[in-house]
Amino acid sequence: MSRCYSPLVLAHLAPSVPECNVPDLPIPDAPEELTSDWLSAVLDTPVASVVVEPIDGGLIARTFRVKPSYTLGATSGAPTALIVKLPMADLGIRARNEARNFYSREVAFYQHHAPLMWASVPTCFAAMHEPASMRSMLVLEDGTTRPGMRVGDNVAGCSLREAVAASRGFARLHAQWWDDPRLLAEDWLPTPIEIGPGPGLAADELRALWAQLPNAHQQAAKPALRETVELLSTRMDRVYEETASAPWTLTHWDSRLDNLLIGSGTEPEVVTFDWQIVSRAQGARDLVQFAATTAIHGMSMEQAWPELTAAYYTALVAEGIAYSRADFDRAVRIAANQTVRTAVAVVARLDFTNERGPALAARFFDSANFVAEHLDLPGLLREEFPG
Repeated sequence: MSRCYSPLVLAHLAPSVPECNVPDLPIPDAPEELTSDWLSAVLDTPVASVVVEPIDGGLIARTFRVKPSYTLGATSGAPTALIVKLPMADLGIRARNEARNFYSREVAFYQHHAPLMWASVPTCFAAMHEPASMRSMLVLEDGTTRPGMRVGDNVAGCSLREAVAASRGFARLHAQWWDDPRLLAEDWLPTPIEIGPGPGLAADELRALWAQLPNAHQQAAKPALRETVELLSTRMDRVYEETASAPWTLTHWDSRLDNLLIGSGTEPEVVTFDWQIVSRAQGARDLVQFAATTAIHGMSMEQAWPELTAAYYTALVAEGIAYSRADFDRAVRIAANQTVRTAVAVVARLDFTNERGPALAARFFDSANFVAEHLDLPGLLREEFPG
């Protein structure tokens, strides 16, 4: 059984960081097991009662908001609400997710990296994974209890000020782990191809996903996107390899507005959550995925794009990273092919009976059309990946 924190982290923890290496703490497997006794053990403070509320989740985990009431003598400053993530209840789905290391990877992130991060991530109170039973849990702060914080929404979009803050936050994340050899030693941290379809299978997967697209979306594909997908159908594996080459860093990989908490004010704080597909890759992926899929209030993609890419690049260089603008621009164009692949996968697999589904599909498909045309991905693929 693995727990928070790794020895590396323990050696660097500030006294204010919660200790979540709780001995003999049972891993709950259902919401009714999120009891006051269990939470008392997690927080090491007496909890009188809890209210457990399900949060709409995805295909990987069940998420709950837990609101404790404390007894007299509870620790001052104890959290007023927590987020608890458990594996899916369906054992078949859970087994598939377990095989792809979604649960163990996010636990490992909170054990090995989260407390050391320059970028903002949720405070972790407990992180445990038990492969034999396929049980796993994360107990995290509820970031919405921070003053002025709200969960981002890909459909609703955000202001340019908020998007610029997020872009700078990704730069700060990447600068901290830029070409850091410690990432190579962490066998739990995959490259993108290991998260995806597997070595040698990416091109076949893309062809299959494109064939599954609803007819309306296939018809809405601009010529540049159609040509990009056609070229990627024989080059996708090589693109995956390139995105894992130096200079690599720690990447979120699912860097979209839905996975961010955004603060208020002139320089809003941005907190990044949902780290189950964290990987070692070139940082441009996080920037492109975020910038292309985020609707900026009152601006077109063409208007917002240079603002967000400049904000990221300037912040990266300000952190001391030696990275030429030419190398950065090339990395952005290569990473954009992954954004195309992600958009096709999202639209092909999305639940269109969900009220939010069609709008989310449109947002992602627009991002694919935009990067294919705006960054001339067909030209890049012919030049950089001939044959």
